Amino acid sequence: MPQGMHDDEEEDVKDLFHDTPRAEQTLAEQLVRTRSPNFDLRSMVTVENAKFKSFDDSMALDRCISCSWGEAKLLSRAQSTEKSLMISFTKRHLLRCYPAGRRIMSDNYDPSPAWSIGAQMVALNFQANDMPTWINRGKFSANGGSGYILKPKHLLDPSAPKPSEPVCALSVSVIAGSGWDNFKDAELMGAPDTYVRVTITGCVSDAKTFTTSVFTDQRTGPRAQPYFNESFKFDIFDVDLALLLFTVYDKDTVSADDFLAQYCCPVSMLRSGVRILPLYDEDGKYIGGNKQPNPCLVVKIHRSDSSSKNSS
Repeated sequence: MPQGMHDDEEEDVKDLFHDTPRAEQTLAEQLVRTRSPNFDLRSMVTVENAKFKSFDDSMALDRCISCSWGEAKLLSRAQSTEKSLMISFTKRHLLRCYPAGRRIMSDNYDPSPAWSIGAQMVALNFQANDMPTWINRGKFSANGGSGYILKPKHLLDPSAPKPSEPVCALSVSVIAGSGWDNFKDAELMGAPDTYVRVTITGCVSDAKTFTTSVFTDQRTGPRAQPYFNESFKFDIFDVDLALLLFTVYDKDTVSADDFLAQYCCPVSMLRSGVRILPLYDEDGKYIGGNKQPNPCLVVKIHRSDSSSKNSS
């Protein structure tokens, strides 16, 4: 996030909701206002960043604008605004959201609320390498990390109904871990006391977390691989926004639990069956590399969609 950015940054943006005196207009602005032949070309290549006044003022504009909201304004407006109005706004205009300036340690906010209202640009502090960045990487893994994913239909068209009941029943069984010798340094003696959190995130209405029991066997070597065989069920309303996040920890009794690994992927990409999940560190780097055996989670997925076209 650029230095000096704060939650009221949009107050410093040029006010496009009121006419500028003719003497102060640039040539480009004059061309737009006089509806010259160049108007269409300029409207195709330029989106002006504007100070947000109100939803009524924004919807009255005859052109697309871009607005920037800090996370506090994002949450307050999302909670106080009719969902259909918010979706109409993000359908017509660009909305960029960013972390609060008070986050001096460059940590992040949960991007799920911004995605859930149709924000097109959800900025994060990428130097943080915290859970929001893992979620963000998981979301954009759907297109190879190229940075653009089409919004769900109900966020593109306010008249398109959002499902009023779950459209996907997802069962996730965490069977075991493998390659746990890679985590031998997590404990001074023996293998780590491993547990796994299984989370649905990315969509506010579907957020839910389950946690496995703690594998406490202190044996080392190949026989120290954690075994769980525990199943969890999720009822999902918005498959296109939902993400499945696995986070692996070492349970401690006298200090905070140690983070071991993580993996995140879009629910829309899941297919039923047994899966071997690669594990990544806080920086999003694959833990295995040249190490053998490579660390992974063995899980079983069962997905049942109410829509036949999405059924597995």
